[in-house]
Amino acid sequence: MGIGPKRGFLQLNQKGLSLLEAVVAVAIIGLVVVPVLGMFNAGLYSDDAAARLTAGSSLAQAKIEELRYGPASAVVSQAWQPVPDYAGYQLKVDVVPVESRLNQVTVTVSWTSARGSSK
Repeated sequence: MGIGPKRGFLQLNQKGLSLLEAVVAVAIIGLVVVPVLGMFNAGLYSDDAAARLTAGSSLAQAKIEELRYGPASAVVSQAWQPVPDYAGYQLKVDVVPVESRLNQVTVTVSWTSARGSSK
């Protein structure tokens, strides 16, 4: 056992970090920060997708209610139409007769996602 300074990662008489130690520290920080930023980006995309899906579901439900409680003569097929006040959303109605006085009505909503693809 000596009385001199301890030998370790940083010696007592050392004033700063060597270049190698600084590079290793930056690499370790990079390995931690990059995945966290990726998760942040994925979270933002997921939040946007959920908001668009919720809006699309609400639009479809509103159209179904409009057809259900409106006059029977209004229940007709409609081609893709843009939805007012909802930029990027389109709505389509398909009516298929099943029996007399009974129709199958399908409401389809489409929108452009944040990445530019249609849903």
